[in-house]
Amino acid sequence: DIIGDFDAIIKIAKKNDFGVIKEPLSVYRLHENNFSFLEIVLVVIQSQPLMTQSTVLEPDFNQMDPPPPATRYANIREADVMWSKRVWRRIDLRSSENQILKSDKRGNEISVNSFFNVLTNEISSGNAVAYSTGTEVKKDDSFKTVLTINQVKGFLLETNVYKNYNENGEAISADTVSSTISAKRIKYFDIKEEWVFDKSRSIMDV
Repeated sequence: DIIGDFDAIIKIAKKNDFGVIKEPLSVYRLHENNFSFLEIVLVVIQSQPLMTQSTVLEPDFNQMDPPPPATRYANIREADVMWSKRVWRRIDLRSSENQILKSDKRGNEISVNSFFNVLTNEISSGNAVAYSTGTEVKKDDSFKTVLTINQVKGFLLETNVYKNYNENGEAISADTVSSTISAKRIKYFDIKEEWVFDKSRSIMDV
């Protein structure tokens, strides 16, 4: 029973108050053989009944503490990397478990807060950095070449040419129409992970 611990916490929270200790109490090592990684489908299946049966409470943001600072990546020296592996994972937005990435809480199919819109807005405002993946001829997934905001906007711009014909079926003119690719066109996201074993900390990190 994978979801049993989570279910127990929810039941306890309905009758008791929880305190918070803002410091690490334990260390959880991530590696390719983590049970939660290997049985991710089972985790999703067991989570669905719990989430649908639970009462969702709207948070009172005025009573909440400010969000913690972003988690910083550990500074791993190249000399300490005993093993590394690059893994690509695909998030298919057509799968039911990934609908949250393109739908809002009311179930609308495409939301202004969809992951695609949030990502492109953050890049356009300069809060996120986009990198090139190379060309069709030469792929490059090292993510070392930074793209400018205008280059990203160019990738998101789609141009179509519509020809106009006379009564004899001859093309007499053409209209060029440009539009920005919308979130509806996005079918999946590819996520790159770099798994490394850091011998200085004796842990597998990603």
